[in-house]
Formats: sequence, C-alpha cells, structure tokens
Amino acid sequence: EMSASLVGSEMCIRDRRRNVLMLIKYHGLKNKEVAEILGVSVKTVDNHLAAAIRDVLEALQKQDIDSGSRMRLISWLL
Repeated sequence: EMSASLVGSEMCIRDRRRNVLMLIKYHGLKNKEVAEILGVSVKTVDNHLAAAIRDVLEALQKQDIDSGSRMRLISWLL
C-alpha cells in the first residue's frame, strides 16, 4: 500500500526528479554516484532530490490515505 501511494505520487513529478529520487531512495545510490550516472553535478542532484521530495509530499497531501501511512511515507522520504 505504501509503495503504491508513493508510485502514484511520483507520477506527478518530472522525469529527471523521479529518476534521481528512485536512484537514491529505491536503489540506495549516493548523490555522487547519481551525478556521475546522469552526467550532472552533485548540486544538481541535490536540487532535483529536494524538488522531488517536495513534489511527492504535495501530491500525498491531495491523496485520500490515512495519516499513519502518510507519516510512514514522509519518514521514508526524509
């Protein structure tokens, strides 16, 4: 249930932001590794990650899920 909500929320964010979020949160890569893979600076990865998390949090507020599940997703993201 938690991953389904997150995946649904991710659909609302831009591709590059989604890629950064998935590489870091799902695959456990470091920001430097993601920067090398995508051919961008670590600062760009940091910015995309922050924007992706913000986008997902905003999307979660609009979804009809219980507060416990929402809090688990937020803690996982942060």
